Amino acid sequence: MNHLLRIYEGLPPEYRHYIRRHNFRTLDELIGLTDDFELLKRDESRQKKSLTSHMIIESEQNTPDPLFVGNARGTATIAGNVEKHHKCLALTAAGSENVSVVVNGVRINTLIDTGASLSYMDEATRQTVQTNGLEAKPMQRLIQMADKRVTTCNYLLNIHVIGNNILTDQLLTDQLLADQLLTNRLLTNRLLTNRLLTNRLLTNRLLTNRLLTNHLLNNRLLNNCLLTNRLLTNRLLTNHLLNNLQDLIKTIGIIHSDYDGPLDPSSTILVGSDESMCHTVRLNFSKTKSVGVFPGQVVMVTGMNPKGDVLMVEEVITEQNLQPPKPPQIADRLSFVIAAGPYTHDDDLVYDPLQDLVMYLKENRPNVLILCGPFMEADHKIINDNVTLAETFEAFFEKMITGIVEAIGQETTILVVASHRDAHTDCVYPTMSIQMKKSFANVHMLPDPSMIDLNGLIIGMTSTDIVDHILAEELAVNAGDKVKRVVNYLLHQKSFYPLNHPKEDQMCLDSDLASKYANIDRIPNILILPSTQKCFLRVVNGCLAINPGRLADNIGGTFARFIINPPAPKDEANLFNYVGCQVRKV
Repeated sequence: MNHLLRIYEGLPPEYRHYIRRHNFRTLDELIGLTDDFELLKRDESRQKKSLTSHMIIESEQNTPDPLFVGNARGTATIAGNVEKHHKCLALTAAGSENVSVVVNGVRINTLIDTGASLSYMDEATRQTVQTNGLEAKPMQRLIQMADKRVTTCNYLLNIHVIGNNILTDQLLTDQLLADQLLTNRLLTNRLLTNRLLTNRLLTNRLLTNRLLTNHLLNNRLLNNCLLTNRLLTNRLLTNHLLNNLQDLIKTIGIIHSDYDGPLDPSSTILVGSDESMCHTVRLNFSKTKSVGVFPGQVVMVTGMNPKGDVLMVEEVITEQNLQPPKPPQIADRLSFVIAAGPYTHDDDLVYDPLQDLVMYLKENRPNVLILCGPFMEADHKIINDNVTLAETFEAFFEKMITGIVEAIGQETTILVVASHRDAHTDCVYPTMSIQMKKSFANVHMLPDPSMIDLNGLIIGMTSTDIVDHILAEELAVNAGDKVKRVVNYLLHQKSFYPLNHPKEDQMCLDSDLASKYANIDRIPNILILPSTQKCFLRVVNGCLAINPGRLADNIGGTFARFIINPPAPKDEANLFNYVGCQVRKV
């Protein structure tokens, strides 16, 4: 199925606009749909080409009776006599569609159907012509005109125009039908009509990275213990969701939106996790008192599917049994300072907020200093203006870290977390650690995200604003505190970035790397989540989540500090019995 999806995503955009993902399941079906599209395009091309030719039939007088003539080609003048003893049919190229014609002395007002392959006239005109000696044999046939209208042919008339050797096979008569395009002749199963009339189908973006990264989401499904075996996955949308049932069912899948935008009650769908099926069903939350879901979230849904196309949700299960973290086995008191970039204002490269932080570190030397990127944003105004710097981004960053080490000494352990927003790093998440030419014994370069163990104290950290990303995309109704909700998302989905997938202007997500290096295998004691959201300190499932804020901020930068004391056995149940936290302004 992944191979078939890659073939589908390799098609030109106009093919994917015409062929939607749910219209095929096999390669043969996909090829058949592309053939239909190409046939339709060729037919439209011929129609457009025919409309570029215009002819006029000139005569001496006009009458109000309409006659439609459709075998004129190009702009050459055609003149001659009608065979079977009928004379005086003159065709002259002029560029207008309103003309008149004389047949056996009878003057008839005409309209040219330029480029058509058939000649035809209405019933009244046929009677007039037949009165003057032209024979028309009865027949039944549908024909589409050059202006895309459909008419019924009731008679056949053979004529021959001398001088251009054009055989006009059929004179088609009856009142024109202002009806549909030529759809049924090309698509007997009404595929085109359904596609044109179907509202809010799955967008291309849903079916590119989202469905190609199913292996990542399947791993999360199994790791979350929501599935006991693959049979339950196969039952997901094949047995339950494709059949209209009145019974209460339980099914598992991945939350997505059927358009490019945040989730809302009318756009939320459930996508099957089985790579070989990829079925979807729309979710209706009208019966639920509260709901909190986001794109990419693995959920178990309880509800009914009475019509077979909408699942009436009664309960959404998003949580699992989590093992709380063990208290840290530390012998001495540890102090931490956490700061997150940017470290300078968006209109200069002076780095005043960083200098203020260094002054604080000189007076209050912590055991551990955690610095999360970005350190020099690629989107910084000065960098975007192509201002020439005296040194490279890498040299500038190395000088920055060297200055911090020289200021606070080498007794403080410094952890530097990379960011995809930095000008000197790869703009891909997960982001590799930053490389420096000069090394320091107390400086450790970490990738984004990272999980470290400091004497039994487990710390998870990231420089990516996953909190803001999820809050911008989720659907939340009566879902409680937003900070605890987002932290719970990360812990229960076991991922530093469970959102699938981010907006294109936010970051570039490598799903293969994320499946290996963005997992939360166990709940950490401390979880560092820098965000543009308001600073917070929250204990969620025994984990202390910290948002230190941004060091450089237009309304005042902030950073966080916390102290951990060796916990006594009686204090281990409550984290705040042995941990003190504070968010400070620069």
